[in-house]
Amino acid sequence: MIGGSKKNFNKVKNIINPYCKNITHMGNSGSGQLCKFSNQILICGILISISEAIKFNKVNKLDQNKFYNAVLNGAAGSWQFKNRFPTMIKNQFDFGFSTELMAKDLKYILNHAKKMNVELNLTTKAFKLYKKLSISKFKNQDTSSILNLI
Repeated sequence: MIGGSKKNFNKVKNIINPYCKNITHMGNSGSGQLCKFSNQILICGILISISEAIKFNKVNKLDQNKFYNAVLNGAAGSWQFKNRFPTMIKNQFDFGFSTELMAKDLKYILNHAKKMNVELNLTTKAFKLYKKLSISKFKNQDTSSILNLI
């Protein structure tokens, strides 16, 4: 997710290529950051959905592992679901991107959205939850620890 001139992008592409699986020139300077913002919106929304599914499964006494296997390769499957659902149901959150960093990113996103007059309801809800996590014992835990507030 890189912003800047096409000329500068072409200069650095070969340098950063060994460190990246996917390099995408997003447009003018700042476009890469905006793409990162959208990525964070998707991640927090997916993690909240996974958390609610886990809660729903518990209340309805559904086998979490069977649910995982049934859903993994369907429309609800994603990297977050594939990699975080198994750790979330085991209450394992000691890895990955911290809740403190997610709260910081969501704050930036919402500030930018406000300037652009864009309403982001789910992101606002996610920010409130991650802000609460970021001042708790879960502040350095993975973003999937959102499960603890759902």
